Amino acid sequence: MNNKKYFILLIFLGVSYIQAHDFFFSYTWIQFNKASDLIEIQIKIDKNDLNRAVKKSVINIEYENAVNKYCQSKVEILINDKKLKLNYDKIHVEDEAVRVYFTTKFEEPKKIQINNSILHELFEDQINKIIVIKNDQKKYLELSKKEPQKSIDF
Repeated sequence: MNNKKYFILLIFLGVSYIQAHDFFFSYTWIQFNKASDLIEIQIKIDKNDLNRAVKKSVINIEYENAVNKYCQSKVEILINDKKLKLNYDKIHVEDEAVRVYFTTKFEEPKKIQINNSILHELFEDQINKIIVIKNDQKKYLELSKKEPQKSIDF
């Protein structure tokens, strides 16, 4: 009887573990750095999912270019209704994630509109979390396939 309860618990934990991986997230940080006169953008994406999206997995200049092009096509930031030009800075590949860095000229924000459709073509449930940091203020957004665009007022 005790073994049966233990077995059922193991099955439940196994199913729970499998279901816990059904969540797909990316993170985008937008940092207003008045001292450097730049807006710094960092995007963190699951490496395996990103590799599927760009159809590449060998880390080289082609991969870097494909990731840059992919992010540029999926992320758009408007400040005070003016689209920002994102300048690719670098890429950092980790074990399970890829971080892509961009900068752009500093604009004093009153309103920020963010469009982020990263991995929406692969996953219906993809959530793109946005963290906007200006001075000591942090504001958070969650963008989905159904709602890939939102605005923040400062």
